[in-house]
Amino acid sequence: MRYEKATPGTCRARDRLAGRARNALAAAGLPLMSGDLDLALGAGAEIEVDYGADAAGGVYATWRLHPQLARAAAFAVSADDVDDQHPALLFSGSVAVAMVRAIGTILTAAGFAVEEADDEYRPFTLRVTGGPPNGHTPWSDPE
Repeated sequence: MRYEKATPGTCRARDRLAGRARNALAAAGLPLMSGDLDLALGAGAEIEVDYGADAAGGVYATWRLHPQLARAAAFAVSADDVDDQHPALLFSGSVAVAMVRAIGTILTAAGFAVEEADDEYRPFTLRVTGGPPNGHTPWSDPE
């Protein structure tokens, strides 16, 4: 299977939608993961753009756990005898669910359309399918 990139117009539209979604999350006060920040150094809301021309292409929102918690959960999973009741797994899962729910609530309140990502490779992730009409943002200065 060969990777095909979406058209330039579609890629630009996804970039615009992603930027607007990042702005909405920043306006709400959430810390944002920078696209060029090493995952081992940060935590927070992350907006990802998939430029593929396939069904997985689009804009996605998720929460990146603090690196220490992510390491503890990964260690618990990598143990020879995986305990699905391990405190690190329970806590990290609860944090991911709560924060993705909060991200969805914030984006929806700002006028975005979001849905649960139907992608086994993107757990605890939302797909952002549309932005506020006419680009209106609740945090914009009235003119």
